[in-house]
Amino acid sequence: MTLHENFASPIGKLRVVGFVEGLSFVALVLLGMPMKYMADMPIFVRILGPIHGVLFVWLCYEIAQAVFGHDWPKRRGLVVFMAALFPLGPFLIDGWLKKQQAQFHGGV
Repeated sequence: MTLHENFASPIGKLRVVGFVEGLSFVALVLLGMPMKYMADMPIFVRILGPIHGVLFVWLCYEIAQAVFGHDWPKRRGLVVFMAALFPLGPFLIDGWLKKQQAQFHGGV
C-alpha cells in the first residue's frame, strides 16, 4: 500500500502518523535525553521535544477522527493511544493496525 493510499484511510493515517510519532519518541529517548543528561547538551531535547509533542497531538487527533468520525471502536482507539505512551509501542502494534485497516475496508 502506498503512502497516498494509507492517507485515504483513517486507520492508514493512524499507521503513518504513529510510525513518525514513534520515531520522534525513540529519538527523544535515545538521543535527546542522553545528550541532555550525559553530555550537558539540552539543545537536542529543546528541538526534539516540541517536534514529538506536535506529532503526539496529531496522533491523538487521528485516533479521535477514526473513533468519532468513522465509527472505529473506542477500545481500539484506546489501544493505539496506550501504545503511543511507550517508545516502541507504535511499531509493536503496526501489524495489528494493518489487519484492522484491511477489516475496516472490507479486506482491501
